[in-house]
Amino acid sequence: LKAGEGEERIARLSKIGVWQRDLRVERKRVDELIDHLRLDGLPQPEPGFWIAFNDGKALECVARIEELKGKLDFVVEWPSFLAKKSYEFAAPLQAKNLKVSVGEKKDWLEVEGFLELDDGHRLSLRELIKNLKRKNNYMQLADGRWSLIPEHFRDKLQPLSEAIELDDDSDKMSLDMAALNDESRLQAIEEFPFQESSKKFWSLVARARHSQGLAIPLPGGLKADLRPYQKEGFRWLARLSEWGLGACLADDMGLGKTLQTLAVLLYRAPKGPSLVVAPSSLAYNWQSEARKFTPDLNVIQLRELSSRGVGQSFQPGDVVIASYGMIMRYAENLSDIQWNVVVLDEAQTIKNAQTKTAQAVQLLKSDWSVALSGTPIENHLGDLWSLFRTLSPGLFGEWERFRRSYVFPIERENSQAAKDRLKNKIAPFVLRRMKKDYLTELPEKTEIDLWVELSSDEKDLYDALRGQAIDQVQSLTEEDPEAQTQMQILAALTRLRQASCHRALIDETYVGSSSKLDVLRERLEELREASHCALVFSQFTRFLKIIHLDLQKLGFRVLYLDGSTPVKERLRLVEQFQ
Repeated sequence: LKAGEGEERIARLSKIGVWQRDLRVERKRVDELIDHLRLDGLPQPEPGFWIAFNDGKALECVARIEELKGKLDFVVEWPSFLAKKSYEFAAPLQAKNLKVSVGEKKDWLEVEGFLELDDGHRLSLRELIKNLKRKNNYMQLADGRWSLIPEHFRDKLQPLSEAIELDDDSDKMSLDMAALNDESRLQAIEEFPFQESSKKFWSLVARARHSQGLAIPLPGGLKADLRPYQKEGFRWLARLSEWGLGACLADDMGLGKTLQTLAVLLYRAPKGPSLVVAPSSLAYNWQSEARKFTPDLNVIQLRELSSRGVGQSFQPGDVVIASYGMIMRYAENLSDIQWNVVVLDEAQTIKNAQTKTAQAVQLLKSDWSVALSGTPIENHLGDLWSLFRTLSPGLFGEWERFRRSYVFPIERENSQAAKDRLKNKIAPFVLRRMKKDYLTELPEKTEIDLWVELSSDEKDLYDALRGQAIDQVQSLTEEDPEAQTQMQILAALTRLRQASCHRALIDETYVGSSSKLDVLRERLEELREASHCALVFSQFTRFLKIIHLDLQKLGFRVLYLDGSTPVKERLRLVEQFQ
């Protein structure tokens, strides 16, 4: 009979009469037994049947059964096929015999240690940590005996074990720096009696403690009223900068990543010069925003310096703006400078760690680094590793190790456990907010002027058209009708505007791209990555058609309408877009 199930009155064959059952009491006793034996965590192939999937779990169950003798009314039956199996026990493990050290490697902190047993043998810290991570209370020694890991020992070592990462394909163990963001683990690590430990390790611990209790006001000289979520973003960045571990601000486009970052640069200005690395198209946007919101910062465009000036001694409060191309060109000079902060705007530029651009950026030395991205970075594991290889090299370690720990389990096996581990690991260092979550804080429309620098060929064309326009205007006389004069001036200005958009608007035989189209393409790619829609307007229908064809080639879903689109078709397109 199954406890708590079936008929309440059962005829007894051995004696005349009826056996009266109390199903409620039966269920209560079974639940008590399940609770005491902690069976809920074990595999259950069918109701009322559990499997202890290794000897350690079986021993834990047997030990709890022993504790329950005389407390609960039950009978233990030992299967006949296990009657000859026996276990030999050693003394419980003692925490006082544990020796742990933390050493400094190139990009990570290595953990080593052992537990000295009463008989002089040593148990590796790795095996001990492995059993704690599996929540085993018993572990098997090298000689086959079993030893209890006492509760007080588990309590002492558990926070440290949660902060240690094991490499499945080697004997190496490393300290997970993300663990220092957790108060209980941080305190446990601070109080742990390490046998040996590096200065870098204790510096990280001390900075983590300092940053957690820090009240950070907005810097004086900031000429902007930050919204609540922007203040939160600034303080998050500032705390990580005090800790010294890299950050990625991945807010949705339009939430003010540049402003929040400028506030941090102003906060850290007394500590030394900073470097902002951004696509060429955004360089003057950074300069414009800095002049507007942080006028106390001394903004320097690297492109405006001579090659000799690139290696000059920059001062605290200086913010040097450089394109990714210039970082490659002047890598040797720029890598000799100890920067206060390095900002990587449009950080997806270094998503491939093997490119010369990414390798040049990795040569930069800084007290702290921050990446800005308008797209979710965790969607592409290789990109994520490459980014943090630059921001915090010790967070993930070498590529092969990251691939074994995360890429293979997630991409090949769709492992939820690996996804959760990765999410928890990067959580302290990535901040992403979406517009939809902050719509109540945002104005109806945010206007951002994005300055786009023309290429050298585009500048030459623009200057030539401008010269022609000046000649035409100067050739006009007072005898020419005023309306004709105004029309000629307007036509000249229109041609200049068209040349700024795309050369094909001036020269129909031209088949190349344009600087504005390149920047638009980058922005729309960001929006697509974040699953957003976009409306693209232009006063020039021909430019819209060029954009339409270009986006179609790139795989965008594009709806197109202009003044020639019939009303019914226009309504259908608008409805489809909405």
